[in-house]
Amino acid sequence: MHKQVVFITRLLNPNKTSTIARNKTYLSYICQKANVYRNEQTEHGLFGYIRDIPDIDKNNSISEVQKYIHKISNEKKNIYRSIISLSEEDAIEKGFDQKEAWSDLIKTKLPEFAKNLNIPYNNLEYVVSIHRDKGHPHAHIMFWDREQEIQRNFIHKKLSNNFRISLNKYIFNDEYTELLKQKDNIKESLIAEEKDIEKLLINELEGKNIDTTEQDFIYNGTMYMDRISKEEIKDIMEDVFELRKMLPKTRKY
Repeated sequence: MHKQVVFITRLLNPNKTSTIARNKTYLSYICQKANVYRNEQTEHGLFGYIRDIPDIDKNNSISEVQKYIHKISNEKKNIYRSIISLSEEDAIEKGFDQKEAWSDLIKTKLPEFAKNLNIPYNNLEYVVSIHRDKGHPHAHIMFWDREQEIQRNFIHKKLSNNFRISLNKYIFNDEYTELLKQKDNIKESLIAEEKDIEKLLINELEGKNIDTTEQDFIYNGTMYMDRISKEEIKDIMEDVFELRKMLPKTRKY
């Protein structure tokens, strides 16, 4: 029995000066978190499409993307934050243990959602990373209209709900009809679990649990373990030195 896809979208107020820094911090978080699916030969997991920054997933540095995010945030363009989450079982069964499956999904479906937000296809830019969290692997998406002029700071809940249904139909295809037939029977058993997952993911979107660590979800051996970056080693060493300062100078038994 398949579970519903979780889809959540948030938007920081582009008129607040704090939004610039928060967008840059969020970008770093989604592509450098410990359990992110990292690109080969890079220390981050970012991929996507920005017209003037080709091969995002092959560039070892995200500095160009950070500068660009700073620029468009400073121009008060809307930068939307979305999460698409699957259950662990469905991710394995439907092939979302591969980056290509996520990439194809987003390339195919994101323009549909963007169109509902009045973002023309030719103006759509986005970056993505995949988090391998135990139980609910998910994709983080940041997207925007590169030519945006009119401020639109509201996302109607109906748009997100309709798109979540569209994602279910795309991922589960013919099985979706059967899922709808079973909906009333399984609704009660799923609602509590879905609320817990949504709460966790909303916190991620809003940057509230950026410093937390999640147990890795290893897909049937198809995803390799994360390498420890130089920055992570530095953070570990700093924590060790701080712990050393807290230890007593003499032994007490």
